Parts: sequence; structure tokens; C-alpha cells
Amino acid sequence: MSPLSLQSGLPATPAPARRPIQRQLSSIWSKTRMTQTAITLAFEAYLAEQQLGGQPVVLDEIVLAHIPGLDLSQPINRAVGLPDASQIVHRQKVDQRGKINANGVAYSIVMDTNLGDFTFNAMYLIHKASGLVAMVVHKAEEDKLKNLLNRPGNSLVKSMLMEYQGAAEATLTHVDAGTWQIDFTARLMGLDKDIQQQALDHYGDAAFIADGFAVRPGTGVNEFLVTPGMGYIAGLRTELTSSQSVTVAQRPAVLYADVYHAGTLLSDWHTLVTIRASTTPLSDYVDEAGYPHYVTPLASLASNGTVTDLRGRGGLWWHEHRPDAHTKDQVGLDKLENWSWSHSYTDAAGGATKYATSKAVADAYNKLNSIKLNASQYTAADVLAKMLTVDGIGSKLDTEFLGGKPRDWVRHWDNLLGKPATFPPSAHHHDDRYYTKAQGNARYASIVHDIKNATHLGTSHLDTITDHGVFYQPMNANATAARKYPAQYAGTLIVTEAAGVVQTYIPYHGYSAIIYTRGFYSGSWSEWSATYSTNHKPSKADVGLGSVPNYPATSSVSDASNSKFATAGAVKSANDNANGRLPKNGKAVDSANLNGATDSTGEEPNTIAKRNTSGDIQARLFRSSYGASNTNVKYIMTQVDQGSNNFIRPTTPAHFRAAVTDPHYAPKSHKHHWDQVTNKPATALRWPKWGEITEKPSLGSQLIAEVRSGSSEAYSGNGMYTEKRSNYLKHDFTPEEGATYQITAKICVGYATSSNGLRDIDFYTWLDVSGSQLDRTTEDLLSEQGEGRTLNLTYTGPITPDVDGVARVRIGFKCGGGDNPGNFVDLVLWGINVTDPHTWSPYQSGNRTTTKSVLTIVKL
Repeated sequence: MSPLSLQSGLPATPAPARRPIQRQLSSIWSKTRMTQTAITLAFEAYLAEQQLGGQPVVLDEIVLAHIPGLDLSQPINRAVGLPDASQIVHRQKVDQRGKINANGVAYSIVMDTNLGDFTFNAMYLIHKASGLVAMVVHKAEEDKLKNLLNRPGNSLVKSMLMEYQGAAEATLTHVDAGTWQIDFTARLMGLDKDIQQQALDHYGDAAFIADGFAVRPGTGVNEFLVTPGMGYIAGLRTELTSSQSVTVAQRPAVLYADVYHAGTLLSDWHTLVTIRASTTPLSDYVDEAGYPHYVTPLASLASNGTVTDLRGRGGLWWHEHRPDAHTKDQVGLDKLENWSWSHSYTDAAGGATKYATSKAVADAYNKLNSIKLNASQYTAADVLAKMLTVDGIGSKLDTEFLGGKPRDWVRHWDNLLGKPATFPPSAHHHDDRYYTKAQGNARYASIVHDIKNATHLGTSHLDTITDHGVFYQPMNANATAARKYPAQYAGTLIVTEAAGVVQTYIPYHGYSAIIYTRGFYSGSWSEWSATYSTNHKPSKADVGLGSVPNYPATSSVSDASNSKFATAGAVKSANDNANGRLPKNGKAVDSANLNGATDSTGEEPNTIAKRNTSGDIQARLFRSSYGASNTNVKYIMTQVDQGSNNFIRPTTPAHFRAAVTDPHYAPKSHKHHWDQVTNKPATALRWPKWGEITEKPSLGSQLIAEVRSGSSEAYSGNGMYTEKRSNYLKHDFTPEEGATYQITAKICVGYATSSNGLRDIDFYTWLDVSGSQLDRTTEDLLSEQGEGRTLNLTYTGPITPDVDGVARVRIGFKCGGGDNPGNFVDLVLWGINVTDPHTWSPYQSGNRTTTKSVLTIVKL
């Protein structure tokens, strides 16, 4: 199997976004096993053109050639094209294309034993349609032989690897080469992993040599120095070649060593290390280039700058150089203290920090055994004189309890004065409801211990605190609404038990603070409730009066202010004044009372029309120009014709009705009988066409259906990998032949992917009309924590019904495919949209607006 042809490419780190296109490609010549490789200038121009046009890079053919006299010591001319046709020995379509990493794509051909015979020493990767050469390889001569009767042929796999910034995305290559190509790095990578695992087994997660990576305070207030040296982190041999200065202003914090093993396809691989400071715990991770990073703590930095060493215990010398490399824990002696020995039973210097030898114990035993009481030498009084009571005071041990002579301070119960008569000691006892002094002290000490030893909340979410106890939060920055703090201040949290759990939070700002309380019952938390006090009273909004302005009141009926309230007395005065001006009990109002105006039958302005004794209005009703000879008509007139401006004056109701209903005099908006139309043709040949009619109204769009779903449809697990149809977003109707319809749908969906890590799952949704897909869209579901998405579908055109003549409109959807699909997804098709996609969870019902998913069908 021949070696792969390789091209030197860019380093793994991304290039700056503004770097010119000609510098995004490698122009470095590689010389490996007498091989020259180059990316052409033509490909640089082609790549720039495709990127500017948003089109993919297509390289689909490999050409093999034999060039006589090829000098492999000379670099390839990057302006080169294909050689003369007489030198080309084989052309073959690219069999496979695979992604090595984000910046490397391999193109391979497989030549079996039926192909041959020819010899080649040059390879060209080209764009077949245009003949553009993208990459050239000059190599040693190689034979391709086919099977013959007396000679076996050979099979060759030839791969050409192009490495440049964003190669995989530019060529739309998403399949790893490892799934089909021969991975020439697999064994080497496997060896690296084996060596790393062996070191990890031997040295553990982290071990450092002597003072390597030790942290010391620097010269500045916030400066800390990391000592150069060696260590093993996650099995990777790591070296810090020089002292590193790190500035850490925000403390307490922890300094970490972040190491990873990296390199390019054609370069050496090295272990790289970065010193990082963080106020929150760090853990291992994989970066965007796919390199695993291993993180281990070096030292903790207190607020006052004190450094505590957190490196791997003992360093490598602990594991390798000591012959008795075991701790007390490892040999089961973790309880044994490292104290010195004493041989004397009278040695008080050591106190509780020395062990007594067997000799000291034997001497003490013999000493006690030699002391005996001689009855002839010691009386009971002698003994009692040497013996004290428990507290060391009083009468010493009394002979009353030894059968001797009673003393004065011992009295029989019957000889005591003032003893209780109705509650003798024989009838008195304590049950388990009462505590002794010792029990009371122990319980009090436990309560004091719980209060004094409150738990630091740190960055914990308050929804997770369900064990009773006292907790404290010293930092405002940690008391966020996202962590369910009722107020964004440091304070004290008290958790007590009830039917569920009760939380009480007291912010730190003393007497002016509001105390908040909430409960946890049946698997959910209630909202926080504020407890008000005389030092913190509720606002207008708190009591439901947020829209009521704080205006003063006035009793004046003439105050025109817009920033005062009228009293009840002012309203009554205004009402009484109005009642005096208006008619009462069916009486007519006197015109003299209406703003002082007088009545009149003339044409005077600002007067009131007056009725005569018959009730008729004597004043002119209209001022209109009825014609030159009738400008002062004082009655309702009806014009008879247009030529002479003749009018008739209805004098009775019958005359008036005749005037307004006579077809010769009625308004223009009335209908005319065919007999009243003049200049009409003798015979009507047809009805007028719609297009011949002028001033006709325009036709508007007709709404066929608007379906809004208020119900959610939930799916999870493998259920989302089969096609679904919405149970709510649907409509059946009979379309008109030749009519144009517009169908639109807004789909509000919430989802969460597998809890086994970040996924990339494709979500498809489409408009389905009687089994035909009219529009389709695809979304990538990426978040493990959960998101909300809104998708839109639109179709405009004719509708083809099914055999029954009915168009059945449905919304279809499913999950499948993607770069990292996994096998699990929670998905809810909401009747309502999602307010905050970054905090949405499929298991909680909050954080949503009232915007619903909707299906609309309109006939245009």
C-alpha cells in the first residue's frame, strides 16, 4: 500500500478574519520521501470566487501522468496546469471525499487489479468540468499492474489531502474520512493514547516534580508567579520552561493548568499548557478544533492573597523515589497519630502527645498493687478522712452509707422540716418529655452549632435547596433572578420543614429589607411572597392602585385644573346647578334660561327657533342656494326641473310624501324602472360583461380558514423519528377549480435534545395537502438545555383536491439526521410561543407568551 500524498497546510488555530485570500492557503513546499506538493494559483482564485458567490468548492477528478525526466528536487511551479495529453496515463473520478478536520479534506481513488499496466510520477486534483488544476504532486515513479495469467496485479489507493482554512465547510464535506478511507494516523494516534493512559495509570490525574508549577505571591498586589518545572497532567508530560506571571484581581479564585496535545496533519505534536484563573470550578472540555483539554488545580488564592498549594500530593518523588511509598491511609493506620514514646509512668511533659511503652504501664501496675490497707493500722475514720465527695467539698464520704455512725449532715426523711406534704418524692418522677441538664445543654449546643455553621450558598440555584437549615449568600453578584433569588442582594436563607419545604430569604440591608417567603409542595415551587413592615410599606402598584394619580381634592365647581379630584360636594353642587337649568316633571324649558339666549322667528344669529301656537317652527331650517330666484325660500322645497329652477312647496304631509316618493323628483340614489330610462336601445342583445362595467368594486381576498391551536402536542424519545401530523393545525375544504390560494403556517416549537451532551438534530416540517408536500423547511436542533423556535411555511398557487374533491391541509413534522443526532429528543409543538428560548425546559410550563401557532388559508 503506497503512502498518502500530503500537502502542508495552515496551523490548527484559525487565521484572522481580515487576512487576504491569497494568504489563507499554504504556499509552503513539502519534501517528504522525495515528493513535491503544491496548491496552484488557479485554485486560490477559484476558491475566492466560490466564497464570494456563496458556492461550494468542487474537485471531482484525479489525473495520473508520467513526466519523463521529472526532477523531484525542484519545487512545483504553482502556475502549472495539466501536462500534455500524451503524458497522461490515467484519469479517474474521485471515489470518496472525507473530512480530516475543519481545515483538511482528503480525496481518494481506488484502483483494483483490473486496471493497468502504467507507470506514473505525477498526480493532479482537478475540477473536471473546467479542467482547473487545484493541487499537484510530484513523486517517485510507481507502477500500476493488472492481473495476468502468469502475474498477479496490484491494487492501489491514492489519496490527495488539501489543507486550508475552512476546507471542510467550503467543500460541504461532513463525513469523517475515518469511516471509509485508510487512516494513516490511526495507529500513531492509538500509540499516543496508550502512552498517555499508561502515564495516567502510573502517576494519577496530576503529579508534579519538586516545585514544578508551584504558585508563589509576586511583587504586585494582584500578581502571582508559577514556578517553571515538570509534571504529568492526565498522563501528558507537561513542561513549563519559564516562570509565568499571572494577574488575578478578583479573589477568592483558583489557578489551573490547562493542557492539551495538538498539532497538524504534517507537523510534530506537542503538549501545550495555559495557566488560567477562575472564580468558579473548571473541568475538562473539548475545544472547537476537537482537541481534548485536561484541567487540574495548582493553587487556591484567598481574598487576602494567601496561596494554598493544590498540586498533586507529593509529586513524582512520592511515587517513584521512596522505597516505602505508602501513606497511613494506604496501610489502614489513618487513625494512628505520629507521637513519640515515654517509658516513665510519671512523665507529664508529653501530656496527650506521647505513647506509653509497655514498661511504663507495667511499672504503674506494680506501684498500685504494692499499696494495701492494713486493718490494724487504718480505721474507718482514717479512710474517710482521705476520701472526698465527687465535687471535692463537703463532709467527705459519710459512714451513713457504709453502715457506720450517722453524721450531723445526714438526716432521715422523717426528720426533715418543710418537706412537701402532698407530693412526696415517692410519687414524683420525670418521663421522656423532660430533658436533663446534660441533655438540654447538648440540644442547645446543636441549635447554636446549626446557626453558627450556616452553609455558604455560592452559585447554587435556590430551587435545589430543600434540606432544612440556615444558609448565607455574601455576594450580590450571585443573588440573580436566574437562580430564583427574590431580590438581587446578599442575605440569609432559612429552610424549614412543613407539609413540603418553606424557604425564607432576608436580604442583608437590615431594617429596611423585605422578607420573602415561598413553599415547595407536590414537586413545584410557589412564587415568592413579600412581607411588608412599617419600615417598608407597599406601593400603590402593590395594592392595585398603580394607575391612580396622587392628586389633591377640591370642592370648587369652577376649578379647571386637570391635576385635582372633585369632592362629592363639588359634584353635587354642579348637579344641582344643572337641574335648575333643565326642565323638570315634563315641563318645557324656558328659552330665557338657556345661556341667556332669546327666541326668534327671524334670521338673527345666536337665537333660538320659536314655535307658533300650532307648534310649527317659524324660523328657516336650512340656508342653501336653491337658485337665483329662490334664495329666501323659508320652507322645505323640492325642485321640479333643472332648466327654470322651479320648485314646489309641500303644504301638507301628503304633499311632502308625494314629493319625496315621486320618481320624477326623488333623489338620484333611487332605482329607476326600465320605462324611465331614455335613449335606450329597442332591443337588448346581451347583458354587459364584467370588464365593460366601470366604477365596479374590487374583489377582496377571501379568508377560507384561520386555525389557532391553544393545545400542545408533546413527543419524546424515538417517537420523533417518525413522521407526525398535527392534531390541531389542520383544515379540510373544497377548492375552486382554477382559483389561487395562499397557505401560511407559523409553527411554535420547544425542544430539548438528549441529556448525554450537545446534539445536532435536523427538524423537518412541511405543508401537506392531500398527501403532497407543498413547502418544507429544516431547522438544526442544537441545545441540550432546551430552546424555542418559530418556523414559517408558505405556499401560493392552485390546490389539487383528492378523489373526493376535498383538499386536506395538514402540518407534518419529524426529526432525523444531523451531524450528531443521538437517539433521543423531547419536543413540544406549542399552541403558544416561547418567551426565552435559552431558559425554556420541556418539563416546565412557564416562560411562554400567548402567541399561538396558526394555520391560515386564503383564496386570492
